[in-house]
Amino acid sequence: MSAWIYELDARDGPAGENLAVTLQRTPFDIAFGRKVASLLEQSGRVESALRVWQVVQRQFPSNPQPLMEVERLSAQLGETMLAEIVLPEIRDGEDLDIESVLKSAEDKLPSDIAVAIQSARLFFARTGELVEEQRWSEVDRLLRELRRARPLWISAHQSGIREIEIELNLNDGNWPALISNLRLQMDGSIGQALESIKIARRLDASGQRNVAENVLVEIERRHQDFPPALRLRADWAAMDEAPETPAEEAFEPIPVVE
Repeated sequence: MSAWIYELDARDGPAGENLAVTLQRTPFDIAFGRKVASLLEQSGRVESALRVWQVVQRQFPSNPQPLMEVERLSAQLGETMLAEIVLPEIRDGEDLDIESVLKSAEDKLPSDIAVAIQSARLFFARTGELVEEQRWSEVDRLLRELRRARPLWISAHQSGIREIEIELNLNDGNWPALISNLRLQMDGSIGQALESIKIARRLDASGQRNVAENVLVEIERRHQDFPPALRLRADWAAMDEAPETPAEEAFEPIPVVE
């Protein structure tokens, strides 16, 4: 396991979210989590270090250090994300035209992006419109700009953002990204498992049985003998036995970078 830790010292190591998921599935003590987070932070991967500390905090809620580190790194990331607004010099007795100052700062981003990332409410309203209109290139652009800008509200809305990324993955046929996002999205709850079942059925209906089965395997890993998963497999078996149905292709796991 120590070799796995020191491999993280490279800047091209696993992405923070994938690393957090891997760590969640690995029995570890707090010293191990501290070592991983420290190596990540030393190599400049502060966001990944924050995600590791968040996993450690969930595993060891009574220990005060993870909470302190999460707050410290969150504040550090927040300071680097804030856009600098330079206020003009105002003479005594003159009014400050704050609207013109804010407009100058917003002009640094395309207007639609600047508006959409101001708050979670505006972002989800805008992406909802784009998804409904199937303007996928604009959805992709907005997501990329959001990740680049990293507004302060983003950490509290990762699940909702991943839902949009999943819809984009489904449209683009980016199956490795889809499986990766679904793994991150599956939190062990029945509700999330049912949402993933719906995605598996959508994939199968669009002719992507192998991808659908990869999704189903991820569900079954977290929910053994899950009735909706058993029912889906039964439905597939019945369809495959029908004489007009082509033979099912052999299951092939989709490679996902952890």
